Amino acid sequence: MQNKPYEGSVSDRLERIPFSSVQRDFLLMVAGGEWAETLMLLGNGAILALVVSVLGITHSLGATIITTAFFLGEFVGSAFF
Repeated sequence: MQNKPYEGSVSDRLERIPFSSVQRDFLLMVAGGEWAETLMLLGNGAILALVVSVLGITHSLGATIITTAFFLGEFVGSAFF
C-alpha cells in the first residue's frame, strides 16, 4: 500500500486545528494591547494640550513629560503583568 501525499494547502490544515483556550487568551492579550496602544497614540495630543495649558509649560517640555510617562507606564505595567 502506497501513502498518498496530502494535496491540500497549509491554510486547509490550519483551519482544521481545534480552537483552544490558549489561543483565545493570546488573542485577547494582543487585542487588549493594541487597544491600549491606539488609545495612547490617539490621546497623546489631547493630553498634551491639557497639560501645557494647565501647567503653563512649553510644548516641547510637555511632549517630553507625556511621552516619558506613557513609556514608563508601559514598562512598569509589563513588568508587573
